[in-house]
Amino acid sequence: MDSLIANTLLHKSSGERARLIGSARQHIKDDNFINLLNLIDINDRKGDQIRKVCRQFNVFIGIRPQVEAWLRS
Repeated sequence: MDSLIANTLLHKSSGERARLIGSARQHIKDDNFINLLNLIDINDRKGDQIRKVCRQFNVFIGIRPQVEAWLRS
């Protein structure tokens, strides 16, 4: 799941990243996931920091349907 999130964010502008991260709570109910998501630097041009944070999302496999709905929003 980490690559799904990272790839989606890396292909967005910083404005789109901010919008997507800001709308996450409408789809994802896990506070720990949201807290981790808020650590992402939306201005990371190389993507190193985004990939580093996203590696940690694999522990949230149980909420994958929520994450997929969020990424489609």
